[in-house]
Amino acid sequence: MVITRADFYAAVRRSQVNLPSMPNLPSMPHLPANVQNLVHGSVGNISSTGLDFGPPSMGPGGEPFHPHCFDDAHLTGAHGNSKSMVDHYVVTLQKPTAVSDATIGHFTSPEESNLVLSRGPWIELYRITEVGIVLLREFKMFGTRLKLFRLPTDDVDLLLMLTSNGNAMILKFVHVPSDNGGTTIDLVTRRYGNVFDMKRHQRLFVSVDPDGRAICLSVEGFLKIIPLSIDDSLREFDVFAIRIDDQSVEDTVFLENCHVPTICYLCEDSGRRHVKTLEVDTKDRNARKGPWRLDNVGYISHLLIAPPPPWGGLIIVGSETIVYHSGSTVVSMDSRVVFNCYTLVSSAGPLVYILGGLNGGVYTLTLSEQVDPSDVEESLRLYYLFGRYNSPKALVYLGNNLLFNGSFESDSQLLYVNAFKQGVGGHLSAAGRDRALTVLETYASFAPINDMVVADGGNNKGQGQLVCCSGKNRNESISIVQKRIGIEEHAIFDDLPGIRGIWSARIGPVGEHHNALVMTFVRNTRVLSWTGEDIEEAPLRGFEGEQQTLLCLNVFFNKIVQVTEEAVLCLNAETAELEMLWRPPESRKINLADGNKGQIVVAS
Repeated sequence: MVITRADFYAAVRRSQVNLPSMPNLPSMPHLPANVQNLVHGSVGNISSTGLDFGPPSMGPGGEPFHPHCFDDAHLTGAHGNSKSMVDHYVVTLQKPTAVSDATIGHFTSPEESNLVLSRGPWIELYRITEVGIVLLREFKMFGTRLKLFRLPTDDVDLLLMLTSNGNAMILKFVHVPSDNGGTTIDLVTRRYGNVFDMKRHQRLFVSVDPDGRAICLSVEGFLKIIPLSIDDSLREFDVFAIRIDDQSVEDTVFLENCHVPTICYLCEDSGRRHVKTLEVDTKDRNARKGPWRLDNVGYISHLLIAPPPPWGGLIIVGSETIVYHSGSTVVSMDSRVVFNCYTLVSSAGPLVYILGGLNGGVYTLTLSEQVDPSDVEESLRLYYLFGRYNSPKALVYLGNNLLFNGSFESDSQLLYVNAFKQGVGGHLSAAGRDRALTVLETYASFAPINDMVVADGGNNKGQGQLVCCSGKNRNESISIVQKRIGIEEHAIFDDLPGIRGIWSARIGPVGEHHNALVMTFVRNTRVLSWTGEDIEEAPLRGFEGEQQTLLCLNVFFNKIVQVTEEAVLCLNAETAELEMLWRPPESRKINLADGNKGQIVVAS
């Protein structure tokens, strides 16, 4: 039987839940004492996420299950004999490091700016200083969308958080008096509720009215509207839906400086994309057509930006064109980049945005104070910011020329924008573009881990190392980490695009530990060897280096087997010289391979 998180909380509401009885369990010295106590019926103190119990054939009984035990640790049970009831103990050693969303605002106080990040199941709250960011607090919650916004009567921002299951909440930061006479920080919920009709939605866009009057969620043929009020009491969301004829919504945004909340959305119909507007009446709970619409804005338009006053209107960002539309004025320029995120830099003088592209580039987009359709070059400009940085998932301008680059594919970075000091009025000079961005700080990330292998550390102490094939596209790298109290980066190899697999191996005199790493790419294979702290590329010798490797492992009789698309090679593990070779009949190609120390299986 498996006790899920939902089952647990439902049982807590009924005041009691019983675990399956587990008689005659053997002692388990390899498990922590508190885990042994928990399995044998007494509640331990596990500070880590979920406990799974078995087997399913046992009846109810045992001790009540207490909330503080339901966290990050897992016990997996086996079916059948009670002597093998507990197979293993699994605990999270490294929290997620990829950034999925980020937002900025005055969350903790009117005088203090804050950065809020979403990293998988963790939300992190930072204070922004003149030289960087300082972590204030982190809390566990699966927030996939984050927005900081402000109500008309408040002097601080509220945090809107939405999970992938449609659970939404509005959080407020408060200072609570402590027992020692000081204050502690805490988060309280002002609004909550589930805003989905179904379990999950793959494409979800969240927009907040800049005047704090409503929230809009796009959900498969509907726009879900959440009216906002200045009432500070805790209560559930009052949601109403506006049905639209457009099923494929690509982005949404509220327009600035409108007397009623005006939502603008980008939709696709019959291979063409259009921009439509709706004026939302939160009192009558309906909507009417907005002030304007744009048809055929380009099939590859995908991002909407609402400029603040005095500009107003809308910027439509596509991979071929960027268009500014104010209702009466239209300015368009060419673009050859697919953008996925943006952040506002300045609205004093020219309007300046920083945009992040799917190609990993970072750009500035400027809109002049006086938009002239006859002078597009001066009205709307796009510049590429040169520098060494990772592909952005979320960009946040922190002020003082600091830019946070939250990446989902590699390390996140704190960047310094040199170009704004060397440009005039936000326009970048040639000297500024040559060294526009400087990396001030890097926040290590192993995401995404495409492949990994456990290798011996080579220190004769039996300490293992985890070798990870991390990153994506131009951010691919090899990370070597050692098992400690936590997990930290031990060595890293940058600039390894196209890596497809890694294996650890022992090459050289017979020994207990592996001392080599075999890496395969699309059309070649490389071998790295290490002794102590030194890691270097080793000669291939008998290895096939001009083909992609499908499998590599040490086998019996002190041999190494390498499988490529064309052959199975057997090498002497001590000298790495080729001893035997087998090719498939009729010049067939090998597609899959697997094996152990005594057998190799290939498929063509």
